[in-house]
Amino acid sequence: MAKYVKLSAGDPAPWFHQRTTVNPRFAFDTAAGRYIVLCFFATASDPHARAAIEAAMKRRDLFDDVKASFFGVSNDAADEAEKRVADRIPGIRYFWDFDGAVAKAYGAMPF
Repeated sequence: MAKYVKLSAGDPAPWFHQRTTVNPRFAFDTAAGRYIVLCFFATASDPHARAAIEAAMKRRDLFDDVKASFFGVSNDAADEAEKRVADRIPGIRYFWDFDGAVAKAYGAMPF
């Protein structure tokens, strides 16, 4: 049986370091002090994932890195290689979580 981390409201967000397009070791805790949206979409080739990403892109006005930031989390190396998603600074970035470490820490993937 698959086991997942279970985070509840009020639990501290797990800190991590993960690669982004421009930072090989982005420290997630440096994003503190604003609202954060973490979108665990697995692969941008999935239509539901694509819809979630496009919904965030339509609200770029919300993601300014001052009040809020959006971080998409991809587990699919093809997302990076084929440039299916791309950072839009300020406010929108993607983590390349090909080993699933971030997704597992947040309960989006079994450990």
